[in-house]
Amino acid sequence: MTVIDALTSARFIVDAQGKRTDVVLSLEAWETLVGQLEDLEDLSVIRERWASREVRAGWPMLDQVRAELAADGLL
Repeated sequence: MTVIDALTSARFIVDAQGKRTDVVLSLEAWETLVGQLEDLEDLSVIRERWASREVRAGWPMLDQVRAELAADGLL
């Protein structure tokens, strides 16, 4: 199920005045939306860490690896 399918399958509960008060989703639609939100959160963390260029202890930066490969004639 796509996100669009999940959103368009939503059913609304309304009060006596016709105002929407709640949303009902199938389990499949709910799992689709939660999965997409988790993926977006993961991407946000990846972007944040990439922007800060955190270097783990002992891990070389990509530029350093490329330079070493080029120096060894492997790039």
